[in-house]
Amino acid sequence: MSRTYLDELIRGLENRSAKIAVIGLGYVGLPFAVEQAKQGFQVVGIERNAKRVQMVNEGINYISDVSDEILQAVVQQGLLSATTDFDAVTEADVAVGPQEPAQTEKE
Repeated sequence: MSRTYLDELIRGLENRSAKIAVIGLGYVGLPFAVEQAKQGFQVVGIERNAKRVQMVNEGINYISDVSDEILQAVVQQGLLSATTDFDAVTEADVAVGPQEPAQTEKE
């Protein structure tokens, strides 16, 4: 990674012009994506589940930790969109794949 690219990335993060890809829109990814969009970043959520993609793009919430109104607002403002196309990651400056905690069996 060149210093010039790093400097541009830092500037993009500071002035909110960096594009963020969030891989997975489950109960960790969707709240994260919404929070980044609330901060003014352009966010694309990449999700295998086409129903979730459709719901996000229509501003319909399916996660209790996300405000219906805020989700609708960031979608309407064009700050958050979703796709099933994993190639969308190539258009992002930053890609994040938040991990959901692993389920463990109780002993």
